[in-house]
Amino acid sequence: MKTTFEIYIAVTSLCIGIITGVILLNYKIPHSLKRKLLYTFKNIMGFKELDYSIPVNLSKIEIFGEPIEVFDPRTDYIGTTLPEKSFMNNKEFISYRYFWHFKEISDYLVSDEAKQTAKRLHKDFWAIEGEGISNYLEAMESKRRFLKKVLGINDLPHNGKVRELSVVVDSDSMVIERVKLESRIPSISVPLYIARPKGIELKGVVIAIHGVASVPEKVIGIEARDYTRQFGLELVKQGYIVYAPYIINIQNRTPNISGLGMMYTGNTNWSIDIQKLLSVVDNIKNEPTLSALPLAAYGISAGGHFASMLAAIDKRIDITISSGALFVTALASDYAIENDINIVNYFLFRNVDQEVLFKFSDYARLIYPRPLIIEMGALDNAAGDIELWPEIQGVYKKYEKEKNLKLVWFKGYHETVPKLVLPILDEFVNELKMQGD
Repeated sequence: MKTTFEIYIAVTSLCIGIITGVILLNYKIPHSLKRKLLYTFKNIMGFKELDYSIPVNLSKIEIFGEPIEVFDPRTDYIGTTLPEKSFMNNKEFISYRYFWHFKEISDYLVSDEAKQTAKRLHKDFWAIEGEGISNYLEAMESKRRFLKKVLGINDLPHNGKVRELSVVVDSDSMVIERVKLESRIPSISVPLYIARPKGIELKGVVIAIHGVASVPEKVIGIEARDYTRQFGLELVKQGYIVYAPYIINIQNRTPNISGLGMMYTGNTNWSIDIQKLLSVVDNIKNEPTLSALPLAAYGISAGGHFASMLAAIDKRIDITISSGALFVTALASDYAIENDINIVNYFLFRNVDQEVLFKFSDYARLIYPRPLIIEMGALDNAAGDIELWPEIQGVYKKYEKEKNLKLVWFKGYHETVPKLVLPILDEFVNELKMQGD
């Protein structure tokens, strides 16, 4: 039997929860404050934001094996990975004058007819005649060109020239510069940080790409650690020069890149950021001291997706590390806009062909046979990860290239684990250097 005091506490907590919910839903409170109030309430109620005691899904264990280890305790985890919700509520959105048109199209795209058509198109597109790795790589070139086309990526002149540069950190172990580069797209610049280690041998160069809910300052360690776990800083400590660009023009509110501008220029919500990343590669390859070093692209979350797309498009990327981005593109989730009003942006500025023909395992086809490291938390619950991992393994089993595919599978959430990735990266870098000698 519960005591009167326990019942009183339970009722009081419930009332506080209801009042908190009403306040959060009906008053214009900054998102960061809403988050703090919500987490405070959850802690009072005994809920934990990140609970590493949760058992890993047994079906994942069968596919991936036992996770390597628990990375860090939850007390070391700062921030959230969830993006803000749209400023429009459901009622406002339903009254939006073009909703009927978007819904008509989305209803078809999530229909059984569309799904079956998509499967047939995918199978036909990736079918390859003939044997041998040379034949395979030649066949992939047309797929690479098509991917660029559906993403709206034109072959623009190389750029990456430095427009502005200032030193923000100069210590005994490293120097960090704030830099602004010219992009391949005229009038668009690329803000980034370049961190260079001091006093140790340079191993290689890494383009460190943040996720939607983060920024390069956190990646490079000049702001408080979040789910990126300052992986850029950890790389610098181990002898890598790190380029940490600001990207992500794909989310719900992008005042710096308007949808109307995309329509007039022919760019998409992906192409602008990829052109910026290509400009970063241009800058690296224009530096004589860096151009001969192995070049890796390492991204977390949406940054992991960008790392994969960049390497699929640009063969100058020697090693790809994709963290928390192992997913299968699902028409049902991407176009069911009655359930997620933010997807309107994706529908307008993302070519449907990409949804049908390119999922994560297909990027692997274009990265192959170059090294690919997939980093994934066992508690992240990434959609499609169980389905895609065997497909990616199948890609790298072609012509005995399995050694170039690695999985960093750990018991953790949506976060990087640089201490587990670094030894694998070092191994690939050393192999590339030996091949170049």
